[in-house]
Amino acid sequence: MSPPNDRFEITPGSIPMAPRRNSSGCIWIGLSFGCLAIVLLACGGFVGTMFWGVTSVISSSEPYQDAVKAAQTNPEVQALIGPNIEAGWTMTGKINMNNDDGTADMTIGVKGSKGTGDVHIQGTRSNGKWTYQVIEFSDGHGTKIDLNTATNQATE
Repeated sequence: MSPPNDRFEITPGSIPMAPRRNSSGCIWIGLSFGCLAIVLLACGGFVGTMFWGVTSVISSSEPYQDAVKAAQTNPEVQALIGPNIEAGWTMTGKINMNNDDGTADMTIGVKGSKGTGDVHIQGTRSNGKWTYQVIEFSDGHGTKIDLNTATNQATE
């Protein structure tokens, strides 16, 4: 047997090389996710624009404005949720218009300095004039305040 030598020699082909990977699969995955991101952003933008448009139309409607004004000017509502009442972000319901006629049935979230509540409004429009069957504030704790009388007298 020969003595060990102090030199370490590498001969070509003695070290196995790792197989080369084909990177084209990564490119396709990256392109797929990029396209998916663009499609999702476009859809999200469309949905966001539709939501903003519908919300803007409803919040500028006469029943919406009358409901918020009725809550803002009522001393009982001010005592419950505080002064400086303004419309919140929540709103549910529908409004249908056909020329000078229509119907509205919606609930609008309102907030003051001491709390929050909802104003429910139901009304019909005939010959361009709104008449409300219900305008009612509720604070979520069982307290309900009828806001209809003053608003109907004010719009006549």
